[in-house]
Amino acid sequence: MSGIVDNQKDKIIVSSIVALAQGLHFRVIAEGVETKEQLAILKQLECDELQGNLFCQPLSAEVIEKMLWYDKICVDSWHRKLSMLFSEKKQIATSVYL
Repeated sequence: MSGIVDNQKDKIIVSSIVALAQGLHFRVIAEGVETKEQLAILKQLECDELQGNLFCQPLSAEVIEKMLWYDKICVDSWHRKLSMLFSEKKQIATSVYL
């Protein structure tokens, strides 16, 4: 994607592809974003999603697995707390109505 910063023809091609996809009501995901200059151009073109080394370096499967496991624990904990909160409110509401 570095070409869209320095090369006007590349920028026109990318702009045309984005416009075509948006005209067909597709979500546009720009991959390979590596610089702030590329980010600025792609934001201006209103890409729906952006990904690349600017946001995160490639991760090993082991690291991703650990991240997912950690998120699962956090999400499970949040669900337990939320369900306990609602069950407590239900008990309170039930005792008030009885």
